[in-house]
Amino acid sequence: MPRGRKKCKSCGEFVGSRVPTCSCGYVFPKAKPKKRAKPFFKERKEFIKRMLSGNKSENLQLDMMVVTKIFESFDNNVNFLNKVPPPFALDKSIKFFLTEDGKKYLSKKKLEFDYIPKKVDKIVDYNEKMGKDVETNKKKTLRQFLNND
Repeated sequence: MPRGRKKCKSCGEFVGSRVPTCSCGYVFPKAKPKKRAKPFFKERKEFIKRMLSGNKSENLQLDMMVVTKIFESFDNNVNFLNKVPPPFALDKSIKFFLTEDGKKYLSKKKLEFDYIPKKVDKIVDYNEKMGKDVETNKKKTLRQFLNND
């Protein structure tokens, strides 16, 4: 086959590679779109490394699939996922986060991360007196003071 040309299946004529239809009327099928790389590759890899406390993963491909699901379930919120701590020392895999307990842990940490406390303006007026004054007319001598009487 000549370079930059494709062969028509109905008439056998060679036409340009970018021509969508042949002169005989045959419509060439469109090429499949290329796979797009998943976003946040570096962040996902760092998430795995942090969760495993710097240890290597037993199956990096499986862990990358798990992390991709985690990132998708939290709408790729990199700010949150970069700050969430591991629940305990994970051993060579982060498959824990696919369990119900792992999902609950991450959702709880997400709620803690998003929590904004209410602002309460507490106004204290220092000009008003609170309580009664204590009057002591008794004078202590030096000896009573030293003996804590």
